[in-house]
Amino acid sequence: MEPPEGLYQSLTLPIVSLLDKLFHSPVKKTRTDLLSKDINYRLAHKSRVLDLSSFDHLAALFEAGLSNAVAEVKPERAFVAYRGRSGEHTEFPTPYATHGFSMAGLYVNEDISTKVIDQTLREGKSLLIVDAVSTPGLTNRTSVIISGLRSILTVPLRHPSGLTLGLLYVDNRVKIGAFKDAHREILTQTANQLVERLGPVEQRMKAAGKEPSCHDPFEKVKSEALSLSEQGRFTQALGTIESYLFGRHEGEELGLAYGVKSRILQQMGQSHSALEAAAISVFLLGQTASGRSEHYALMLNNLAGLHVEIGNLHRAHGLLTASEAYWTRLANHDSRHAPGLCATQYNLGKLHSESGDQEEAKRWYDQALLNCRETFGPDHPRTQKIEEALKTL
Repeated sequence: MEPPEGLYQSLTLPIVSLLDKLFHSPVKKTRTDLLSKDINYRLAHKSRVLDLSSFDHLAALFEAGLSNAVAEVKPERAFVAYRGRSGEHTEFPTPYATHGFSMAGLYVNEDISTKVIDQTLREGKSLLIVDAVSTPGLTNRTSVIISGLRSILTVPLRHPSGLTLGLLYVDNRVKIGAFKDAHREILTQTANQLVERLGPVEQRMKAAGKEPSCHDPFEKVKSEALSLSEQGRFTQALGTIESYLFGRHEGEELGLAYGVKSRILQQMGQSHSALEAAAISVFLLGQTASGRSEHYALMLNNLAGLHVEIGNLHRAHGLLTASEAYWTRLANHDSRHAPGLCATQYNLGKLHSESGDQEEAKRWYDQALLNCRETFGPDHPRTQKIEEALKTL
């Protein structure tokens, strides 16, 4: 919603007039015009207040807040997550609304920066990453390598008491510098409005007999285990996920839970145990209709990587071939899956190259290069990495 035209004129024209007196050259007038445009943009946003007063459930509240953030900031992917106000906050917050992400696979599939999320939650401060690929501490992270993450912006849901209740997260896997300080202000304003409405919404839920902080059991366990693992508390992380596995669970969530266990074991350097857990995850995800999706394709890829670690290249080839087939099908229906396809095709090329089959390696590298150029552009590090790989053949 645009602010009244008169508001623009009354507040910006005196500033522009003053600057015109100070700067007479055409170049300096351009600076004046840009400043005036920026002032107008910030005034326009500050006049926009979300109507979050009518919601009677947290999910609806967070979906409205995220919809506003997506409309204003225009990220490729986004989510809002909340972990409540009580207890020791050792777990990642539960996702309540997503854009471009799978709710069930969030945090599990290693295509999102859990390090950035953990830092935002611990410090209670927003983070603006211009280019994750070239940011120290992120360059070699699995999420950056797999997804080709470039721009990331996070803003905490900060309670007046100082407690961090959750966060808003947005990213872009293609564009460098997709988010600016003005976008940070927009997300901060949205986050503050969400926090203001949490109390009334939770009171209405409680009056209606609903538990405000009632999380899905798997979401809570998954978040806590991965958060502990990110902090290097591997024994506790493993105990958390294994306690869940001892219960009676089935379907996609059980498959994803074994995926979490595999990830923790891999971080602990236990490749064989991680491989066993990943194999169980692939089997379970493959048994469910919903499991034969990006979660299944990612776990096939992860399992292949573990087979490479122990030198079983033949088995890794079969798994990567199956993963590539699923990614191709997914990418044909939704372009957001293209990064997964690019990564798998590159892995197939690398595997054939290390096995001595240079002709087959070139075939896969060529396919990966074609898809990466279309998805990320010619200047993306992932595209350049494939070009360098082709030169070595």
